[in-house]
Amino acid sequence: MRLVQSGGCDLHCHSVRSDGKRKLEELVAMAKERGLRALAITDHNLFDTEFEQEKKKWNSDSFKLVNGVEFTATYTTRDGRIIETHIVALMFDSSNSAFIRLLDQYSSGRYNYINAILASLREKQVVDISYEELRNRFPDTWAPGKVHIAQLMAERGVVSNVYEGLDIYVGNLGEKRCWVPQADYVKLPTVKEVVQLIKEAHGIPVLAHPFYYNSLDLTELEELMEDFKEIAGEYGAMEVYYKNYTDEQTKLLEQLSVKYGLVPSCGGDFHGFSETDQLYNFDYEILENLEKLQARSMVG
Repeated sequence: MRLVQSGGCDLHCHSVRSDGKRKLEELVAMAKERGLRALAITDHNLFDTEFEQEKKKWNSDSFKLVNGVEFTATYTTRDGRIIETHIVALMFDSSNSAFIRLLDQYSSGRYNYINAILASLREKQVVDISYEELRNRFPDTWAPGKVHIAQLMAERGVVSNVYEGLDIYVGNLGEKRCWVPQADYVKLPTVKEVVQLIKEAHGIPVLAHPFYYNSLDLTELEELMEDFKEIAGEYGAMEVYYKNYTDEQTKLLEQLSVKYGLVPSCGGDFHGFSETDQLYNFDYEILENLEKLQARSMVG
C-alpha cells in the first residue's frame, strides 16, 4: 500500500463533525503521534467554515492539514442503474461560492431521510430510536447519520458493534434490512456536477475507494473510471491505496490508474469506531504528486 514508517500522509479520514468518533484536535494529535506530515479530514458533505482558522493553528513546517470533503454523488451506469458514489475533494478553495452552495444542497431533506431509517427500524421491530435521542447523544455532529444510529444500536445491545449495525441493518452494503435510499429524500448531485464544481474551486476530485461499489462488476467499474476521467480531465485522481485493499486489488488499481490517467491518492478512511481503525502513513510522494496537479489547475 506504499506505506512508510513515518513522514507520510493520510488523505481520507473523518471527524466527529460527520460520522467519526474523534474531534479535530484529537485527529491532529493522533497524526503527529504517528509521525504523519499531512492529514486531510474529509467529512461527509461538510466543510467546517472554522477549518481555515484551525489550519493556521495546527500547520507548521513539519505538519499540515489539507482541505478535504467526501461528497456523495449519483452515477448512472451504462445500463441505466443509478448508484451512490463517493468523491473526495482535496486542496480546494473553500471560499468558492458555487462550492459552498453545493455543500448547502445536502442539508435539505436530511432530517426526513434519517427519520425514514428510524421508522424502518421501528416498523421491523428492531429498535425504537427517536431523532431527538440521536441529536442529544451526538451533539458535536453536524447532523446525525447511519453511523450514529448504528452506534446507538450497539449501546443498547441490539448489535455487538457499530459495523454490525451498518452491515446488517442501516448501511447501503451488506444485508440492508432497514436501509433507506438517501436519494429518495436528499437531492444528491451527479458525479459530473460534483467534479465540475471541485475543479471550479481549483481542487482535485478523487474517485474514492473504487472497490466499495460492490454492485459494479469489473467492466462496470472501469466504465465508472472512464466516465470520471472524461469529466475530471487532467485533474482527476483515484484512491489507489486504501486501508482494506489486498495486494492484488492495489496492484490492479495501480494498473487502472495508468490506463485511465487518474493520479493515485490514498486514504485510511479512519472513523474510530473499531480498535483496528487507524491513521495510515502513506508515502508522502502521493500528496506531492497531487499538489503538482493542483498547482497546474491554478494556472490552467
